[in-house]
Amino acid sequence: MNFNELLDTLQKLKSGYKINQMSIANVLGLSRQTMSKRFQIGTEVTVSELQELENFYGVSLYKESTHNTFERQNDITVNEKSSQFGKRLSLIQEKHNFLDREMAKLLKISEDEYIDLVCGDKEPDLQILNCIKQNFKVSIDYLLYGD
Repeated sequence: MNFNELLDTLQKLKSGYKINQMSIANVLGLSRQTMSKRFQIGTEVTVSELQELENFYGVSLYKESTHNTFERQNDITVNEKSSQFGKRLSLIQEKHNFLDREMAKLLKISEDEYIDLVCGDKEPDLQILNCIKQNFKVSIDYLLYGD
C-alpha cells in the first residue's frame, strides 16, 4: 500500500475526521516536505508506520484473515441469509432510486426474479453476483455476508 492508497483508505474509514497529508505526517513525526515527497513518488508504507496510524486513528487498515477451521456456523439459517442479501440489494436500489424493473434489467433477470431475490425467496447465482459487481461499487462479501 502506498501513501496515496493509505490516505484514501483512512478517509473512508474515518469519514468524520479531516485526514490529509499533513495529519499523517504529524502522526508519523515527519516533516511536511518529507511526506509530500513520499506521496509524490508513491512510496510504500512500512509495517511500523501502518501500526502507528492504526493505533492513532483506532482503525484496522487490513482485514484479519480467518483461519479455515471448517467448523459449522449456526449463526443464521439459509433463509435468513437470503433475506439479508435481499435487504442489502434493496439498499443499493434505494440509493440509486431505481425501480424494480430497472434493477432487473441491470441484473439481466426478470422483474419477478428480482422481487424473489429482494424477498429472500431466491438465492443469487454467479451471473447475478457478477452483474451486481459490474454495475455497482460493492463487495460481494458484503452482499452475501454483511462484512
